[in-house]
Amino acid sequence: MKLLNILNGTLIVEVSESLKKKLLDKFKLETQDTEKDILEYIESFEKYQRSLPADQRDITRYDFKTLKSLIDSIENGKTRKADVNSAITSIIKKTQEKKEVFSLPELQLAVKKFFEIQSEIKDANKDINKFSYLKLIQFLEKNYEDLLTQKLLNKFKPENQILTNEQILSYISEYIENFNDIPFDTPGADLMSFTQFEHLIDAMIAKRGLGKKTKTELKDIPPIYDDGEDFKIYAPTGKEHCIKLAHGRTWCIGWLGGRNLYYNYRIGNERTIYYVIDESLDYEDRYFANVILVDPRGGTSFADKTNSRPFDGSVNLPWDEISGFIPKLKNLKNLFVSRPLSEDEIEMRDRYQNIEYDRRGNRRLPNNQTPMEYFDSPEKIAQWMEIKGPELFDEDYASLPQELKKKYVALGFDLTPGQIATSEASVLNYYAKRKIENIKQSTLNKLDDGDIALLNSPIFKQLKQELKPRFSQGLSRNSDPSEFEVLGFSRNSEVGKFLKLYSLEDFIEFINPNVESITIQGDDSNVKIKIPRAIVEFKNLGSLVLSNGVIDEIPDYICELKNLKFLGLQNNPGITRLPDCVADLPLLEILNLQGSDNVVIPESVKNRFSEDLGPGIWT
Repeated sequence: MKLLNILNGTLIVEVSESLKKKLLDKFKLETQDTEKDILEYIESFEKYQRSLPADQRDITRYDFKTLKSLIDSIENGKTRKADVNSAITSIIKKTQEKKEVFSLPELQLAVKKFFEIQSEIKDANKDINKFSYLKLIQFLEKNYEDLLTQKLLNKFKPENQILTNEQILSYISEYIENFNDIPFDTPGADLMSFTQFEHLIDAMIAKRGLGKKTKTELKDIPPIYDDGEDFKIYAPTGKEHCIKLAHGRTWCIGWLGGRNLYYNYRIGNERTIYYVIDESLDYEDRYFANVILVDPRGGTSFADKTNSRPFDGSVNLPWDEISGFIPKLKNLKNLFVSRPLSEDEIEMRDRYQNIEYDRRGNRRLPNNQTPMEYFDSPEKIAQWMEIKGPELFDEDYASLPQELKKKYVALGFDLTPGQIATSEASVLNYYAKRKIENIKQSTLNKLDDGDIALLNSPIFKQLKQELKPRFSQGLSRNSDPSEFEVLGFSRNSEVGKFLKLYSLEDFIEFINPNVESITIQGDDSNVKIKIPRAIVEFKNLGSLVLSNGVIDEIPDYICELKNLKFLGLQNNPGITRLPDCVADLPLLEILNLQGSDNVVIPESVKNRFSEDLGPGIWT
């Protein structure tokens, strides 16, 4: 056992060192940092790995910038936490000496706020220990919002060049407005990457719903119609207007960040967009805010708060039906006209649509450049994706930052298994929101390779297990109970799909216990299986064929199949060992190892059988 532990330990170290070398080679291409600094970040990740959420523990999914940001955030957070606790203790002591009344929760939040902006304070006020409780509250009321806004804007803008200042400011505003509702142990905003910050804000908004959301400031977007009271119609002229007018609804032209699809609707599909706002209604009312889209032929579609078909802007509806939902529109149809693309919009459309790119035609960008190499900025990639709508090669998708991967998903593309493999956890979560509900309602037979690859992602391990009983319902026992066959995993058989998702052991219970022949044949999908212990329950099994690279190991308990006459293990180069006891199978007539050239044949087999029928076929 001691020797085994030493060997296991050595193996783990060797794998770890090998991985470090691969990561080092990869990260050196992404940064100017020294090898020493890169290795320190890799080793720091190992230190914190177990404390991370399960979907963030795979270091191979990180680029160096993301890894560095994560480690810096953790380590700075630990230092910040100690500083905050020390300052709280100091101020409590000072306040108690003055016999002042204070609120501990408010003090804790105030100290946390102070450290978020401390680097921006220019004078003696930089030292928090000089403040009493009341003085600290007064100082923050005067300075916190302005200093934090500028600090975060300067920090986040370089990280996300496809975002406008206005978009980033909207997130900062949400954070400041709802600071008191954020758990105290959450790292300060200045210690987060924008992706972490965005997830925090999105989660807050989702948790509280629309009820608490403040009304949007619309002074800089003049309406094309105003009834003089509460009913207005707007004709936005850009993405920023659409974001402002969305009022928390889930329309994709109102999304923040790279997922916004304004250009896809306006330039890609030449839709004219109108917003209808009725402030006489409750903010959460279905018809408080609405979108009306006009196509080049004058057809009108309609999206309301539900954003579900046919009220998601995807289906043209008669004007009488739309005005039936919003009676104030009854005599205003003349306002909703198709607006031709401007010269700038036409130039943008032609510039991107004329770029030759076709995955099905195997045409990539010039010189096989990735989008990140070909275009000047992430913003131009976003515009190209919306207007051209390209189906991306796997390597081009892999080169994109997370926000643009999310945009690709938002455009309605299904991810290939290769794209899923190079997607960060946040992208997979976003993709899953669109896919997973369909998968939950699907049968095993309707799953495609992309669905299977998604379910096999580590973050969906629990969901996959929850779906197993339902997926197994389609695996009825064969009408011929004596035979069981899987001839390739790429075929659209339910059995093949089940084995891609689960194991042969999971499937054993669905094979007739009186089966006489089992054949599992591999294919170019490289699916591997392990022979489960439960196979010995098939007492009548006379033929077992596991071929074409489907298996790498033959367990000793295979020898408990006493009625086995034919054992086919052909074309499995991964097999290196054959149990000695195979020679003791009393009824075995043929052992086919043809094409399994790496297996060492035991002397006991050589003594009992010969290769009279050809190399690798023992009889």
